[in-house]
Amino acid sequence: MHAEQIDPERVSYVTAKRKDVLREQINGRTRILRGNYSGTVTYVNRDEIMDRLENGIIPILPPLGLDTESGLSLNIDGDRLAASVAGAINADILMILSNVPGLMRDIDDSDTLIRSNASAGSWEVLEHYAKGNMKRKLTACREALDSKVGHVYLADGRVSTPIENALGGNATCLTI
Repeated sequence: MHAEQIDPERVSYVTAKRKDVLREQINGRTRILRGNYSGTVTYVNRDEIMDRLENGIIPILPPLGLDTESGLSLNIDGDRLAASVAGAINADILMILSNVPGLMRDIDDSDTLIRSNASAGSWEVLEHYAKGNMKRKLTACREALDSKVGHVYLADGRVSTPIENALGGNATCLTI
């Protein structure tokens, strides 16, 4: 959707397109869910976000997007929203915090953390190690990198200083 088609009075930050179906895995079986209120980001109102930032306000964005067809709020993935916003505002860094240290070769062993400078050129290798929710987080990382965000960190949000911890090398850092 192009910015010209968006009524700025109806959208403060994000619009989304409703997904026709959702797929979920339960006990090894795929289940199709219809009639949900989930969506995918289609537009980020960069000017509105930048206006807030320039006035010293940090916007808190819930994982919701306005469906311009129905006028309903749709649930969107928070990590993919963060990637879309980071790309829209030309961010240098995106940090995605989680309940694990980052992308690990063995999900049960934090010593196998894939740390720094894992570039998008080795994407197939990275995807091989992503399990469960980390797959969606890695998709968000890829979208941010594709939007020219220079560095994307997958980091542990459970530590007392997660940003310093990640910037100190205790996270997975993906670069363009």
